[in-house]
Amino acid sequence: MDFNAGENKLVQYLNNTQIKLYVLLKMVNEDVLKPRNKELTSFKMKNIVLWIAENNPETLLNEQSLLHWLRKGLCAVREALETLKLPYYMIPKRNLIENCGLENEQKRVWISTLTDLINEGPIMILRLPKIRHALIAHPEPLR
Repeated sequence: MDFNAGENKLVQYLNNTQIKLYVLLKMVNEDVLKPRNKELTSFKMKNIVLWIAENNPETLLNEQSLLHWLRKGLCAVREALETLKLPYYMIPKRNLIENCGLENEQKRVWISTLTDLINEGPIMILRLPKIRHALIAHPEPLR
């Protein structure tokens, strides 16, 4: 089995909350961080979700805890940037961040932005244009 097929198989086994976490991390990456040179990619976000899934019981990753796991995911992205370490899930010795061309100033800005998002708590979700638009278009109270 090649690695792409293996990864695809793993992603098929993610539960709905893990998939939503992946989508939200991709949205943060694309809409808030906005990398220009693929320093951060959806592939790297997928690896963060796979590590979270491996290191935590699936029963904890449920609908009611999605924003908690989003916070954990953002912390993992921040830590990867701070340490320049993000192991590739399929080959953990391979570092996905180390030689990605990340400049120090960009690293500093992203770490600051991620820290702000983490500190904002659940309201940070409104920074995501698609989520904000959906809430404005359908303003029913959140339960």
